[in-house]
Amino acid sequence: MSTQPAAQHLVYVNGAMVQRDEAKISVFDSAVMLGDTVTESTRTFAHKPFKLEQHIARLYKSLKVTRINPGITPDEMLELSLRILEANLHLVDADEDCWLVHNISRGMSVAGADPTIQRSPATIIIFTSPMILTDWARFYVEGCHAVTPMSRAMPPQALDARIKNRSRMAYTLAEIEVKLVDPQAQGILLDLDGNIAENKGANFFILHQHALLHHAGDTLQRTTGRRRAGRPDHEAAALRLERPGRRGHCCTRPEPTPTSQPTLKH
Repeated sequence: MSTQPAAQHLVYVNGAMVQRDEAKISVFDSAVMLGDTVTESTRTFAHKPFKLEQHIARLYKSLKVTRINPGITPDEMLELSLRILEANLHLVDADEDCWLVHNISRGMSVAGADPTIQRSPATIIIFTSPMILTDWARFYVEGCHAVTPMSRAMPPQALDARIKNRSRMAYTLAEIEVKLVDPQAQGILLDLDGNIAENKGANFFILHQHALLHHAGDTLQRTTGRRRAGRPDHEAAALRLERPGRRGHCCTRPEPTPTSQPTLKH
């Protein structure tokens, strides 16, 4: 996908479809002032959105837990999302795919004693974005150097794991620590107990003797895009989920694998 067509993609912002360079929100929006935003990202395969209904359902779970009222129903959000995708697909080459991204904030933020009050309609942003996979291609051939940073994964006791939020500050700081060790490495975050948790943009699994090992604190609702992906249903059903051990398991298991939606094969 060339830069020029990507710049031509339309963006939905609060009821209007606008050009990318015209997509704007207030500097006083809670997304800017408080980082108060929930999000979902759905990729396409052959221009078809992958599990979009499930992603919309998860988006509304995040909205419910954060008590943000989007002002439209899940069915309306689904219809709107498909309309935006359809409006931009003619700009996506036949052999390429794209992201469909939702960002929803609480709306305008007013300084005061209670930041939880929704003082305006929610800010709804939906857009498509090119999938840039070239950065990951060499890992399929050469493998990937994984480094565990000093920073730990956010525990669910601090932030409800059901909320998929837009803030990536914790991940970015952890990745900075990783790059100090090896600029080409990818980070694998540990939880507070020293167990393997996740990558900044991927879940981490170890496939061993028909068991799919992953972090026990990371519930399956956070792996919507990867559940049974790339496997026949009967094979996926045979996998059982267990808690991995410490970092040493990655050295002794045959297939330690970080995975996310962009890297799935169609």
